[in-house]
Amino acid sequence: MGFRGEASLQWMRWQLSVAALMLIASTGVVQGYPFRYGTMNWTPNKEADPLGVDFYFEGAFRRDFGWGSSGFEEWSTGPNATYNRLKTQNVTAQDLETLQCNTWLIQGSDPATFPAACTQLTVTPEQGYYVKFDVSHPSLDAVGSANQLCTDPLAITSTAGGCLPWNDVHGFYFGDGSSLELELELSSVLSDNSVTGNYVIGRGRFYHAYPASSSDGAGTPYTAFFMGGDRESIYQNNADGRYRLEAEVLLTIFNRSPVLRMLPVMPLVKSGLTEVTFTIPGYDPDSGDSLTFSLGTPAQMGGVTNYTTIKKASKAAFPSGSDVLGITEFQSPNEIGGLILNSITGVVTMPVTNLVDGFYQLAVSLKDGHQASVSADFTIYLMSNAPSFCSKGCLPNEAGVLTAMDSDGLYDGCSICGGPDSIATDFNKCKPSFSLRNITSG
Repeated sequence: MGFRGEASLQWMRWQLSVAALMLIASTGVVQGYPFRYGTMNWTPNKEADPLGVDFYFEGAFRRDFGWGSSGFEEWSTGPNATYNRLKTQNVTAQDLETLQCNTWLIQGSDPATFPAACTQLTVTPEQGYYVKFDVSHPSLDAVGSANQLCTDPLAITSTAGGCLPWNDVHGFYFGDGSSLELELELSSVLSDNSVTGNYVIGRGRFYHAYPASSSDGAGTPYTAFFMGGDRESIYQNNADGRYRLEAEVLLTIFNRSPVLRMLPVMPLVKSGLTEVTFTIPGYDPDSGDSLTFSLGTPAQMGGVTNYTTIKKASKAAFPSGSDVLGITEFQSPNEIGGLILNSITGVVTMPVTNLVDGFYQLAVSLKDGHQASVSADFTIYLMSNAPSFCSKGCLPNEAGVLTAMDSDGLYDGCSICGGPDSIATDFNKCKPSFSLRNITSG
């Protein structure tokens, strides 16, 4: 097994320790589409078919955005339960609640105006629930047809030659003209409303048999991808953008893809620093494979950064390019200025002197020596100061949350107090670790 960067065991230990940092307190709930993180990898399944492949998908999404409300996803309470979504509403129904939901859908599905009548078909999911993502176009044909994805992600409308704009396409595609309604089991739920929490992690495994060992018969890999939108407006780069996770699949020899695994939201403290560093954890299950890390391409960053702004401006006019905000064209996604990724070690160096606190998007790719590659898209939360860790909880006037360890009593009520604006190791935010008892004589 080939590794780059930190060893997997060390990474897992670090991941458990940093999980506490992910519970920084925050107030309110941000609005927007719930994507936080995603990646996939694959391995041949020659027992099922000589060209068969098993895909493994992992993604994190905001927990409380109202699953089932966007029209692109469905939810169920278990593997055999009925899926629910607003799109299943009967458009001919005459009852007031159904008409209110239909009107909301037709007018653009703006979360800010979500009607209470629609809540019966939406949910804040729990562990063990399932979510399923639809496919906008079940088949994407070869280049040159009107049912192909435009080569230019910034195209708002179909070109004269015929293609589908990126803003009109969502779902999972295998890269050979076929697609899949992606179904994920929610295996982990972080239900606190902290700025770096409040998400669910969904995982899924699914099979596909390709028609040939390469996409063109000459050794060019297939590009499997999962794309959608819209990214939330809270990001300092690529706010309101799209996302697109990719995997390059080549079956000319037996080879398994590299694997990337990330924290959905990685908190980084910049106090007193000009730059911060961290390692992208990636490995290859095939011993001896060479590995190359790289920053994500514009396509792997989603292709578009102001998708939501245009979409919400006027759904009736979209995708004509005419909107009330005067925005008539898409913009390319932006990298984090000055960020460097070491192609051999996977170490990221991120200058922070000129960066404000907040959320940042970063996409990376990992490729082996046999043209198999995978990408990952995750969120960075940059903050000026570290929070305070308190063994007995926070003072009444200090924001704070319990750590994930409290349920089994490991830290006896350990809390993170003060949030991202606190001063590191400022224990004045903590409750005293002792108590005074009145002593009476008797």
